[in-house]
Amino acid sequence: NFIAQIFARILNEMLHMTLLDDFLQYFVALEKLVSNKTIALIMVNSPLWTAPKYSTGRHIEGFTLLSPFFRFGAFYDVRKVGDRYFANPYKMSRNQNESLCFQIRSQIHTVQSKLHNVMKILLKSKDTRAKTMQWISLCIEGNNQRSKMRDNSGSSSSESFISNLTVVLLKLCYPFINPKKPKINSVLPGFVHNDKFISFIEDTKMNASTKETQEYLAKVSGSETANKFNETNFNFINKIYFFTFRWLHLGLSKTMVNYEKILMKRFYRLNDIIYKLKNESGSWPADRRNEY
Repeated sequence: NFIAQIFARILNEMLHMTLLDDFLQYFVALEKLVSNKTIALIMVNSPLWTAPKYSTGRHIEGFTLLSPFFRFGAFYDVRKVGDRYFANPYKMSRNQNESLCFQIRSQIHTVQSKLHNVMKILLKSKDTRAKTMQWISLCIEGNNQRSKMRDNSGSSSSESFISNLTVVLLKLCYPFINPKKPKINSVLPGFVHNDKFISFIEDTKMNASTKETQEYLAKVSGSETANKFNETNFNFINKIYFFTFRWLHLGLSKTMVNYEKILMKRFYRLNDIIYKLKNESGSWPADRRNEY
């Protein structure tokens, strides 16, 4: 009960923090907690570790123990950070702007390094690996709607959460993604046909249609090829590789689309302002017309 109270307190306090707060001590505490095998095992078996199967990304981010640590960032959906660092952007010099950007990047780099270390510890131990992978798959499934052209941003994870988990997953994949190293052979394409982990059914470039899949499996039934679709053949490397692929599709790709939309809206708005100024300039005094 005492440890459960500690977890609940950490979750509650972290949910209200941003890069502007003294957050680093909590990451140090988390590293120490997961480094203790007994506490780590209690943590991943806590009711706060996971969420109901069909929870949204936003719900997972706010109600699971590990998620608040992934929320730190300076994206457009964290207005508090942007307003603090860039309160008067038009009055800032280029050097001031670059200095603040470097400061923010350094903080985010520290956050991502701490998160990567925490996840490595949890995944290295066989006692906590399955629960940790389950949490990652929960985050992926909770953000499936981001693949839609018109998704509900209010139900998906924040951009900071998306970005931080992306970096952590890529770092976890780094040791074996070199095509020259033999570990890459552990990646079995058949994983995308197995929906016991995450669903690739909407990714037509990675998976065949349901009918085509059923026909193919029936054709190779009992063969060596069919055994590759067996869950027991999918090791950690295989799982984390395709988890990362799916997360990149839902996360980074969608983030780039969202930023493109924001930039285009601002571009059209500025274009309208310029158009109005040009049309109105004819009624201005002659000595002011050349100013625009």
